[in-house]
Amino acid sequence: MKMAFESSSLPKCWVLLALSIALLVGRSYANSVMFSEGGSLAAVDLALKASQSGGMIVAAKGTGCAALVSLSTARVSTDEGSMHHPANRATARARLEKKMQVERIKILDASALFASVGVVADTIYLADTLFDQVTNHKYVYGNSVPISRLAKYLSILTHSRTLERTVRPFGVHSCLIGRMNAQDVGERKVGEDSDLWIYEVDTLGNIFGCHWCCIGSTLENARRVEKALRGAGGEIKGSKEGKEIVRHCLQCIKSTLLQDLEPHEVSASVIEAGGRPHLLSIGEIHELLLT
Repeated sequence: MKMAFESSSLPKCWVLLALSIALLVGRSYANSVMFSEGGSLAAVDLALKASQSGGMIVAAKGTGCAALVSLSTARVSTDEGSMHHPANRATARARLEKKMQVERIKILDASALFASVGVVADTIYLADTLFDQVTNHKYVYGNSVPISRLAKYLSILTHSRTLERTVRPFGVHSCLIGRMNAQDVGERKVGEDSDLWIYEVDTLGNIFGCHWCCIGSTLENARRVEKALRGAGGEIKGSKEGKEIVRHCLQCIKSTLLQDLEPHEVSASVIEAGGRPHLLSIGEIHELLLT
């Protein structure tokens, strides 16, 4: 009887241990709920703040051409809404003298541009991931990936990070420009680039197709620039050269935020009919700022 009692006590110990572990797990889960009392995602709220930590991207498309303009973090916004330089003008001068570009814009393919604002490391990771996706698609299908498919992939990738408890969301707000047609640029004729599209992907993974957009900096500043873009919408849509669109974007930024915008603070890339995406030089940007 004694042996039978001792053998029956062993399962009871395991049951008590399992109940204790379940109680501890339940308490830890209750103390680390994903949603706050207000119904918001705490991790995503922090990622949204990170995506507005510095820099700005403006994108627009015209007739058979599109442009992407990026402002560096050389200026930061104050609580009063004004913009000022940090005490680092030596770096700014070195950038201008060496003709260095603001590396927020990534050319993924002969028909795709990518840029994002926020955490720089996240931007690099996403750019490399998108580049791998573009390369794999071209290897399998023999042509460039349609920009809509690439934007959906980025949307799913971004949104998936908000569903996991063990990783943080990407602290970036992204923009993609590219062609819907999957053919290579070499097979195109002039005037066949009417399928250019702009896609905006926010921190939650929401995706928006648009004619123009402004992301980064503060939400208030982005809305001011977008309002100026809407005012120049007719001229932008009628533009047939990438540089002309860049000029309109720079004018909208100067009229709303930065009247003394300098060339070393700007990076711009354009896609035009029958051509590949290319970055503008600092000299070209300087000429556009003067007009």
